[in-house]
Amino acid sequence: MDKIVLTTDSAMCAIKRNDSIIIPTQIIDNQGNSYCDNIDISNRKILEDMKKGIIYKTSSPLLGDFETTFRSILEDGKDVIHLSVGSSISQGSVNGANLIANQLNEEYNNKVYVIDSLTGATGGTLLYELAYQELSNSNLKVNELIEKLNKLKEQIKTAFYVPNIEGYIRSGRDTTRSNLKNTVLSTTSRIAKMAGIKFRVDVNKEGKLFLKNFFRATEEKGMEKMVMDIVNEKTIETFDKSIVSIGSLYKDKVDLEKIKKYLLSFKYFEKIVENDIGSVIAAYGCNDLCGIALMKKLH
Repeated sequence: MDKIVLTTDSAMCAIKRNDSIIIPTQIIDNQGNSYCDNIDISNRKILEDMKKGIIYKTSSPLLGDFETTFRSILEDGKDVIHLSVGSSISQGSVNGANLIANQLNEEYNNKVYVIDSLTGATGGTLLYELAYQELSNSNLKVNELIEKLNKLKEQIKTAFYVPNIEGYIRSGRDTTRSNLKNTVLSTTSRIAKMAGIKFRVDVNKEGKLFLKNFFRATEEKGMEKMVMDIVNEKTIETFDKSIVSIGSLYKDKVDLEKIKKYLLSFKYFEKIVENDIGSVIAAYGCNDLCGIALMKKLH
């Protein structure tokens, strides 16, 4: 990684390493206060504040933060590979990174390369880990690396366990086009909670979030049930064995260690990465929101 620096915005929920940089997304409350994700505010504060009636929304990283970060790397004679949260989740993040990259690429011989990840959070962690491994272990030229990462991102399958659908609907990022959505929207979150209904939200090939299905489960068993539906004896060989990513917002009732043991019980996956899901998701999430991301095999 001597000649290339990996950057990402915090909505990707990247693993913090000393030789890569996370650019904070903005978190804004309904009182007009603005915070830098994971710097000025935490998952726990957001989730606790929401119980008090404080509502949060999110915005893309500041253009000045993109410029300061990219410029400092270019002035050091290095290239930048920036992994942006998917454009269908945050068009502003991708557009902002590209705007500054295009401006700076006219000034410097070294370049900024922006990759629209088509994912975020747990899926973003998986792509980040793959990118980091490639930078650390391969001798690919930067254009070859960009090409490879753009292919790898299309293999990522991401699913979220969402016990309370209210925040997700408020986010305005749902793209479900089916009777399933109408069924859920006609059922209040309070009734759903009373009935023990939990939800699975996936990311599709275009990087859009959609309501995959809903099912009955206790909060303790919901994530486990979702993972077992995705990864089992019938499906496991459809996934690449190299790496799996799991993550949570705030470990309350969901036992991720149990999920990890389940995945390891197949003696198939070589590496399981666990990482917290960032405050961007917390703004529209709930205590027990969790996610899993895997690599689908190429046919």
